Amino acid sequence: MSNQFTLLSNAGPGATGDPMQLAADDVFVKVTATTWGGDSVKLQEKGSDGSFSDIPGAVFTADDAKVYQGYRNQVIRAVTTSAGSTMAGVYASAGQRYD
Repeated sequence: MSNQFTLLSNAGPGATGDPMQLAADDVFVKVTATTWGGDSVKLQEKGSDGSFSDIPGAVFTADDAKVYQGYRNQVIRAVTTSAGSTMAGVYASAGQRYD
């Protein structure tokens, strides 16, 4: 089985996407933007205290796709940085394959 989840849709600088709970350990993340404008998209994970923090190495600065090794039931989300740039049209999706 597989599923796909939209993390960001037509986002700009300073956007925060909806959280996603992982059903399996690995997640395939694809990020594209019409204009990057020097900004980035980061993946964050939810801690036991309910706050989100950046996942080391899970940063996109150009259109790309990566496999992120998480863990089952981990909650992640995508955020865009806000350097007052012209970042626009950001789309991020995550897909998992699980049995």
